Amino acid sequence: NERDIWKAVENSGAAYVDWVARKEVLSTHPQLHLYIEPKPGANFNIEETRQKIDELLSTSVPDYHGLKEMFNYEPLIVSLLPEGTFASYMKFKQEQGADLAHLKPPHMQPTKLTMEMLLSPKG
Repeated sequence: NERDIWKAVENSGAAYVDWVARKEVLSTHPQLHLYIEPKPGANFNIEETRQKIDELLSTSVPDYHGLKEMFNYEPLIVSLLPEGTFASYMKFKQEQGADLAHLKPPHMQPTKLTMEMLLSPKG
């Protein structure tokens, strides 16, 4: 859930602006795909961050750990979003007239359209 992922990202020590997560099916296994925008100028090691978040989820979320054990695979994928991604998204939403409560994308399962906007930010 959102709280578990947020705690894992926060406790990983990663310097980030924001994140979104989606369940995606690659091959035959479900994957948790975490998209993170690093803070500007941060020394962000994507594999170390993935390993730390994976470790934190494994110890705090029994279902996540069980999935890893049952299917013997790594369910977490971490991808970096370009600098300014969330700012561009929020600016676009504001220009479209969204109220303040709806400027940020949802952390969990953003729509296909939202993901398209995040993956190709216009600045």
